[in-house]
Amino acid sequence: MAESLVRSPDVWFDDGTIILQAEHTLFRAYRGVLAAQSSIFRDTLSIPQPEEQETFDGCTVVKVHDTAQDFQLFLSATHNAGYLTTRPVAGIEMLCRLLRLATKYDVEHICMRMFSILTTI
Repeated sequence: MAESLVRSPDVWFDDGTIILQAEHTLFRAYRGVLAAQSSIFRDTLSIPQPEEQETFDGCTVVKVHDTAQDFQLFLSATHNAGYLTTRPVAGIEMLCRLLRLATKYDVEHICMRMFSILTTI
């Protein structure tokens, strides 16, 4: 693994079961949480992986093609049950970023929350 990679200070669970890489940032999260909330992650993570799969800290590394900033926001919303209710969505840009990834990864409750905010606006 390249030395230029950094651990996310916001989404790094010491007992996490998967590492996701967005750009040069590593996020340690929970496979079960991702699979429970996202049909895309559920299907992707259910596919048997080759034994040569890249690992870090004993966890499989999955590379995603999203910005680190957007993916941190997405993982915070999926891994923190109160994230969307205790933190206001700070502007249309944040709303669009969350809606884009929630749509991409098929996370219905985030999509519904973003649509609810849009309807209110």
